[in-house]
Amino acid sequence: DHAALMRDFTVQARRLDAGFTAVLTPKAAALAEHVQRIEIDTDAQLRTRVLRIDDARGNRITVTIDEATYDGELPPGLCTYPAAP
Repeated sequence: DHAALMRDFTVQARRLDAGFTAVLTPKAAALAEHVQRIEIDTDAQLRTRVLRIDDARGNRITVTIDEATYDGELPPGLCTYPAAP
């Protein structure tokens, strides 16, 4: 949701040799108390390759995606939800 993204974050994007990088910085102080910034690196087809999340305490979580299947079918029953009470 582009509108929600722009409402909640300042977004800076730039082109890399083989794709793009976007840096999201929270606008709201309440969110910035938990997340300092989110950085997303993509390939030329805009598929996410690296996701970095820096929290307000200085910790960094890095997720590297080496291989992914896009638009594949999920097997039946993979996701189950409990019945509403």
